[in-house]
Amino acid sequence: MHSPATLAYFCAPAGHLWEWEDSDGNQGMVWSGSQALVVFRQELVDLLEACVPVGLPPMGSILLVAAAASESYDPAATRVRLWEAAERATCLSQRAAAERTTGGNDVPPAIASLWAKVGVGLDQIHALPADLRSSGPARRRLLRTLFEEVDINLPRNITPVISLSILSEFVQTPFLNVFQQRSPELNGVARLLRDLSILEKAFTRCPPEHLEERLRTGIDRPLSRAPELPLPEPDETPLPEPPADLLRAMEHEGGELAHIAGLVRRIGAMLHVPKAVTQREELPLGGVSDITNRGDPSRLLMTELAWDDLTFAVRLAQGEALYLRRESPPAEPPPRRLILIDTGIFMWGKPRLFALASALALQRQKVGAQTAIASLFTLEAAGFTPVTLDTVPEVRAQLARLQPHPHPGAALASLADSGLSPFQPNEEVFLITHAAALETLCHLPVWRHLATSVPLHTLLVDREGHLELSRHSLAGARLIAHARIDAEDLFEPRAAGRTSKPSPAALISEAGRLPQFYRQKIWPLCHPAPPANGRTYQLAKGLIGVSKAGCVCWWSRYYPLVGRLLLPWQPADELCYAGLDKTDPDTAFLAFRSPGAALVELAVISLKQGEVLGVYTVEIGRSDIFFPCFNSGYLVVHLDTCSNAYSCLEEATKIGTVARLVVRGWPVFDGSKFHENGSFEDLPCTPLELSKNLLPQDSPRRYITDIQGVALDSLGRVMILTEGNHIYMLDVNANGFNWVGWNKARPHFQPFNEVSAPGWQDRNLRIALFPDGRRIVADPRGYLHVCDSGEEAHEISIMLVKGHTVAWTPNGKKFGESNLLGGDWPASMSEVLPLVRKLFRAPAPDKAPPMLLMVDPKTTAATF
Repeated sequence: MHSPATLAYFCAPAGHLWEWEDSDGNQGMVWSGSQALVVFRQELVDLLEACVPVGLPPMGSILLVAAAASESYDPAATRVRLWEAAERATCLSQRAAAERTTGGNDVPPAIASLWAKVGVGLDQIHALPADLRSSGPARRRLLRTLFEEVDINLPRNITPVISLSILSEFVQTPFLNVFQQRSPELNGVARLLRDLSILEKAFTRCPPEHLEERLRTGIDRPLSRAPELPLPEPDETPLPEPPADLLRAMEHEGGELAHIAGLVRRIGAMLHVPKAVTQREELPLGGVSDITNRGDPSRLLMTELAWDDLTFAVRLAQGEALYLRRESPPAEPPPRRLILIDTGIFMWGKPRLFALASALALQRQKVGAQTAIASLFTLEAAGFTPVTLDTVPEVRAQLARLQPHPHPGAALASLADSGLSPFQPNEEVFLITHAAALETLCHLPVWRHLATSVPLHTLLVDREGHLELSRHSLAGARLIAHARIDAEDLFEPRAAGRTSKPSPAALISEAGRLPQFYRQKIWPLCHPAPPANGRTYQLAKGLIGVSKAGCVCWWSRYYPLVGRLLLPWQPADELCYAGLDKTDPDTAFLAFRSPGAALVELAVISLKQGEVLGVYTVEIGRSDIFFPCFNSGYLVVHLDTCSNAYSCLEEATKIGTVARLVVRGWPVFDGSKFHENGSFEDLPCTPLELSKNLLPQDSPRRYITDIQGVALDSLGRVMILTEGNHIYMLDVNANGFNWVGWNKARPHFQPFNEVSAPGWQDRNLRIALFPDGRRIVADPRGYLHVCDSGEEAHEISIMLVKGHTVAWTPNGKKFGESNLLGGDWPASMSEVLPLVRKLFRAPAPDKAPPMLLMVDPKTTAATF
């Protein structure tokens, strides 16, 4: 039985604009009267799915937009259909009104006014570029953009929850006869008036003339003025006179400008622009200009050959032999460079830093023995305008220039068509932009014109630091150079006279400064915490559940001291279900739920690989999970009241549901709908039982989590201070790593700061910074990471287990006791001792040289 909302949505009134058609199994929507196809049923479902998150707009509004986005759209025919539908609906309405005995079938003025406005908007939708309206994803995005929040204040608004229910009933109905009946809700006039009114509101909120810019950038209309960046208050402290060289002056300023200076030096060394074929080389092709003591043997003076062999050899060896020097032609000035800097929306954020650094590198690059003569232009609201980047204030002002345009096509055409066009046939043109902007730019006529008239180059940058230098012609683009700069690892240059102590905020605010340990898909070391009582489930070869430190782990019976870490933190408060997939016993399902919550976090785990395949949020309300499984590649969750199917490609999206009858068994999902199964025998998932015989809790291996401070003593040893005022020292020798108690002289302990990297603010990571740039990161889950400063970023991660322990290095090697590695074989300690010497060096005193670790070559043991 279909709900009234579903029937009201998919059933059209008599004489309406559209109607259903089922011909030879091809189901779709057609225009009333002409029987011209608007959209097939499957295409309509795809469009409706795009509108569900914002609430379903009226069916007529969707069909008019879909028709305008097609290549076969006829504006005149659409206007006639709208007018005829309005006349039919008006005529039928007047006939049905018993009290009216006279009057024609004139179209109501409200519909006539909306008819004119909507027609203009539909024409502008059809005028959009094909890539924004023709494909399925493009149409989905177009509908979401137009109808987003447009009918939020209407009394008949269909909320997203109701929209999902309506669409689910429609998808589960295979035949159209139920929808070919007349709509029980509105008459034709009211229905058409609502269709046009919603479209008129959509065009008012998002004007069609700005729709292309909205679809490409997400901005409704051009900004009235350039955005102002929040700049810090100027520092009134007098500073020394900045250096004359621009890069040194930027390094002297520090902060973001110092990073850009480092980028300029790297980009200048990476990028090489080949010389044009027409440009002459400085080859010595003239006559004789001088006599010198160096040269090619073919240019020896004839008189040199008159010496005897011994004298001649001595003169050659002593550099006394004389050579003729050929005359070189006069050096030609290098070709002028025209550098265009795009500041559109794709260049906001990190790309603007790479773009500015690339422009400075191209400007300062040498061509032969001379510096390139360059003119710089930047994108402004009125087009490309000339700028100079010779001083620090000019560089800082360039960083604040941001425009909302998706590409500089209009500005480039205006610059090329102006009377004072800077483009000359012998000038090299470099456009610094983003790949997304170039996709549209390279199809414009001005681009083809420049490719044939000047040496045209593009330098593409992105937020990841990728640089691509290409040469363009009518034959296409030819890649000249490709490079990648890891800006996260750039150290901030320091000017002479300034303190060398790093800024704590600069070191703890970047995600890239986190140890390499946390960038691994699977954390390399096992978790040294035991399982929590009542929160673990029994497996054939061990336990799976939550540790006392709140981590999801798998403990093997063969290595009971440590667990294979599956999730570094549990998704919700309580582990309420655990089960194994019968078809693949190495796949486990864990369900986490907070008390009273209607949502469950379902984790799918591969025990064989020791990793989480996915964590999906599913809604179960007040029901309990019967069991989850996979059917036809879809995640199916069977509850005690119903069964739900989810698409789990990226996130759990509910695509089907069915009520479960106990007497009929559990249903099976075939990818489109559920089928009944006759019994409960041979369930595809085996629920696990809570473990009663836990692994040994009183193990002599105890991990340290209450660390209050760390120190590097005068011999470079790593010391930690616990909350109970106990001190432990890390002893490194040829046998491995060992945390031992320490009761001698107390060193100076460095306090911790909170790590504020994005996504890690609430994970209790703490960092201690040292004057020479080294940092130590403590993790309450049982790890300590020692990291060095500099570009090479030497690191080592150590497990915080008292006594013998293990360590991991970013090259994938593990060292120490095998029982703590969960079955992995440790590498030889001789491979890690050089890294230990680099990381655990003595702190450099003010005047004395640094004191390093000493290694005995006979025993390869490090002594402190």
